[in-house]
Amino acid sequence: MYTNADSLQNKMTELENRLKSKHNTTDEIHILAITEVNSKITKCCTEMCEFQISGYDMFFVNQTPKEGRGIILYVKSDLEATPVFFNVPFQECAWISIPVNNNKKDSMLVGCLYRSPNSSDGNNHQLLQLLNEANCMKYSDILILGDFNFPHVNWELECAVQSLPVAAKLLNFWTLLKITFSSSTSESRPEVVLAQLQIYLTLSSPEMKI
Repeated sequence: MYTNADSLQNKMTELENRLKSKHNTTDEIHILAITEVNSKITKCCTEMCEFQISGYDMFFVNQTPKEGRGIILYVKSDLEATPVFFNVPFQECAWISIPVNNNKKDSMLVGCLYRSPNSSDGNNHQLLQLLNEANCMKYSDILILGDFNFPHVNWELECAVQSLPVAAKLLNFWTLLKITFSSSTSESRPEVVLAQLQIYLTLSSPEMKI
């Protein structure tokens, strides 16, 4: 599951209640990716312990508002997730690896990314470089979730309403990888499935509003 929290601290009780309500059900949440964890209003730092949830391992980047809006990946502890790091200095992303079979020979790469609407040209280039590097990694599956802030891109028609170089490059990247698109809830917030490459990407389509 993915959501953009727009400040998570005052929503932790609701989040924990929702997770508990799905525990031991067919809808139980095993991976939860959250962007914009930090408040954009206050500069106060939140202690990591305030975000911990029982039964989940937590992977956090940009802990303070000064560093960025913040990302958290919650993963069920029994999935045995481990952090993954890239040499690309894209501003906001968190990556983990999860074994997908008993012998642990195969693993899934999971990433959560946030691109600010005010992202610089340099950071946009690093985003494309990061996605290319992730695609070249030898994982059996790749799951990417997050908010790319491209409301002017129509992912189904593979075109941009506004002419932005990074949007065009991102669309070219998807086209070259022979992307197939799934149905989405809105034109500006699509869920994109890269089925042929076993890469699954959610772009700013939060399943849960908190």
